[in-house]
Amino acid sequence: MPRKKAASEAGSEPSTQPVKKFKPNPEENSKMESSTRRSLRTRSYDENNVGNQPTAQSKKVAEAAINQPRRTVLQAAEAKPATRGSGFVVKTPSPKNSCPLELSVQVTPCDILERQPALPSSKESASRKRKVKISPKSIEKRTKLNPTGSPTSSLEEFQTVSYSKKHSEDMSSGENSVHSTDATHTDVVDANVLDNLKTKYEAAISQHRVSGHSSLAGLPEQLPALNADPLFTRPVVKLHKVDIEVGASVSVMTYNILADCHLQTHSSQYSYTSDAHLSLDYRGYRIIEEIKHLDCDVVCLQEVDDFFYEKSLRPAMKMLGYEGVFYRRKGDGYPEGASTFYRSSTYTLDSQHACSYAQLADQDIDKSEHSEETKQLLRQHVNKEAVLLTCKLRHKRTDKLVVIGNTHLTWTKFTALDISCMQMCYAFKEMDRLSEHGEIPMVLAGDFNTRNTDPGYQLALEGYLNDASLKTLQQLRTVTYADGTERALVDLLWCAFQHPARNIASSYFTIMGKEPAKTSINFVMNSAVDYMWSNNVQPVSVTQTNSICHEMPNIIFPSDHLSLQATYAF
Repeated sequence: MPRKKAASEAGSEPSTQPVKKFKPNPEENSKMESSTRRSLRTRSYDENNVGNQPTAQSKKVAEAAINQPRRTVLQAAEAKPATRGSGFVVKTPSPKNSCPLELSVQVTPCDILERQPALPSSKESASRKRKVKISPKSIEKRTKLNPTGSPTSSLEEFQTVSYSKKHSEDMSSGENSVHSTDATHTDVVDANVLDNLKTKYEAAISQHRVSGHSSLAGLPEQLPALNADPLFTRPVVKLHKVDIEVGASVSVMTYNILADCHLQTHSSQYSYTSDAHLSLDYRGYRIIEEIKHLDCDVVCLQEVDDFFYEKSLRPAMKMLGYEGVFYRRKGDGYPEGASTFYRSSTYTLDSQHACSYAQLADQDIDKSEHSEETKQLLRQHVNKEAVLLTCKLRHKRTDKLVVIGNTHLTWTKFTALDISCMQMCYAFKEMDRLSEHGEIPMVLAGDFNTRNTDPGYQLALEGYLNDASLKTLQQLRTVTYADGTERALVDLLWCAFQHPARNIASSYFTIMGKEPAKTSINFVMNSAVDYMWSNNVQPVSVTQTNSICHEMPNIIFPSDHLSLQATYAF
């Protein structure tokens, strides 16, 4: 099988799709269609960028758009500040007066009701208008996001719902292309996005009532009251003895939200749930409400549809006070990826990095002394789609750094333990490198598709394979030569099964004394596969997972995974 082109080579080809030209009437600029404005924002006006030079008409339209009175993102945030209420209070010392960390955990129905941000009244919502602000910095930022130098695709094209392989290739740009929305990136914020999501959510509930679809046995036909909803009544468990003085803390949430493209592909497998409860209108609103309730400093999401990120998630998170980055999967045709959001009032983004584990494995294969035949077989075997997105965040008050890793390993139905173990190893290698070998605190969270009895879990904690794990992997002779000879991946690529990171701790095991019993239940999964790992930070509390016995998603849980949440002191 011929070797696939590197992502950087594939992304270097310019887009062949024609660029739409917009010719709005200058007297009707205030009534321009949203798709036109999005195209204006994504077009580059850097005259030094050959092949992407502006026309006189485009300059005229841009100037007309800029001159429109608009409300900025910061003004929108000031008009409606996000409400905090994570279920616990973390008191950190001021710069002048240092004191031990205090945690107060009180989860009551009243607290839960108070933690829900109040929605704007219908009168207030009606008075709001969608407004746009274009700045040279935002245009320059979008130009830099495409390292290939080819014309940047418009947001209208980015939001198109298509699951074809061609669409997947068109969406790829560069080896480590990360879509970023930081504080310097002035972008459209629909002030009514939360109201619109709620309206669609209520419509989905009405659709379910009309359909007459019955819920699974043991599940309610209607959502319980807020103070009895399992999604919002999870207790917080803290470490009882915290003998540490800290200047900063970070609360992190990880959540595989079930990409709609996967749900549509395997729709028959989710027949136990009504179409209304499977719809993204219903699930998306519940997901954002859960994020709002847990109120973390950092939110790591997996299986994020690119169109859901652009049209709903990113605007909603901006209204809640978050900035974020998004890294899209490449090579398998599914338009989804990983997204990390951080609270902009507490942290700033120092740097971001994204990679594919297949790329990292390919580098080790090239360095090996194997024959070309063996190298080619190894490349074919490890070429499984999985991503790692990392953000180095700086705490504004203390100026301390923390590295947050967000990953989603390949799902192999637990039949390719060598692949998941290898990807786990590369995840910790990258985190160790980016954290300067443990000098900077780090947290790695995500969907690892690995059980705590698998070799990958043991390798994550210890950095090497013990005898039992090594024997398990050596029995997997999955690399087959032309003459029928079979070899184990661990025997051919030993360097991919050891990492230098030390003192790795599982956050839930540290606090609870065990991992969650289950974090995912669906038609092929009934295990705990989501984890939160840390190094050089002190886990001080976790949010307990729900006891689940029904397939998900369903009327209560909007995804086929449960969310995890932990707070760290550093």
